[in-house]
Amino acid sequence: MKGIKLKKLSLWLMVILITVSMIGIFSLSSCKTATEETVAETTAAETAAGEVTKIFLEPGDKLSEFSFSIHAGCLKAAEEIGNVEITKDASETAAVDENVSILEQAIAAKYNGLILMPYVPDAFEEPMIKAKDAGIPSAVLHTLPIENTVAIGYAGPDQIGYATEAAVWLSDKMGGQGKVLVESAGTSDQEKLIFDTFNNKMKEISPDIEVFNEVVTLDPATVTQKVTSVIQRDPDINGFFAVGAQYGIITAKVCEEQGILDKVTILTMDPLKSNLDELKAGRIDGIIDQGQYFSGYVCVKMIVNFLKDGNTGYDKLYVHPTKIVGVEDIPEYQAIVDATAALMQGQ
Repeated sequence: MKGIKLKKLSLWLMVILITVSMIGIFSLSSCKTATEETVAETTAAETAAGEVTKIFLEPGDKLSEFSFSIHAGCLKAAEEIGNVEITKDASETAAVDENVSILEQAIAAKYNGLILMPYVPDAFEEPMIKAKDAGIPSAVLHTLPIENTVAIGYAGPDQIGYATEAAVWLSDKMGGQGKVLVESAGTSDQEKLIFDTFNNKMKEISPDIEVFNEVVTLDPATVTQKVTSVIQRDPDINGFFAVGAQYGIITAKVCEEQGILDKVTILTMDPLKSNLDELKAGRIDGIIDQGQYFSGYVCVKMIVNFLKDGNTGYDKLYVHPTKIVGVEDIPEYQAIVDATAALMQGQ
């Protein structure tokens, strides 16, 4: 009798366990279905909310290789994200008033986001405020924040970092002796910061190197004329810090015409195809990579992330690490050069 009772008790326990297990299975199945339905509904809502995110790019100027490199970086990010459309426009001569007007037109056209290069930062504050008021976030291709700005983020080079490394690099190449010309585009806070940082570092590490500055503007003819004048006035010059994407090429040409190309060291900006070709040919000696391609890439990611959940996914100030490019680094930049060249050929 005792054995029979134990068997009955075991059977009842098994029934109870099976029943509980089945309830749990059905409950989990029900929860999973509800979760899947919620995810599906959210995804559908996001897709319906905006199948294409339209971003307007103002890269400072319309036709330079530098601006096309920024554009190529934007397109790379758009390709990775999907359903993102990039429209580029800017003044052909980097005219500030024209670029401000172009941005205001983009705001009126109700783009989902703006990416801009403020060569004169204060002039771009008002259109950025207008964009914010219209619900359009702005990302800036720059790392000197505009006062009272409403930008969601900045992406660009470390001006202090590359000016410091430029001084160390040139000092080493020049053997701590000689004269260096710093070629600047203007007299803005950015140019002043670069020159002062470079000059102070050079004084610290190589007091026997004399540093002086020349504002050469963005016009190639003016750059040619001013560099020629400096060399003729001071033929002992043996170093150039060409703080502009085209300055290094122009400087090398002038030095060749003046018969001193093999006696000088030229450090320029931006690993664009034209500069990499000059580096390969031995006409310039180094190139600072300030990351314009990756700045465009990051700005697109910032805007798309911000539109999705109010967070860019990056620090507000994204600084591209400094690198001085030598001949051995040329293969590393081939994909970027090819993407930029393809865009330029399509114009």
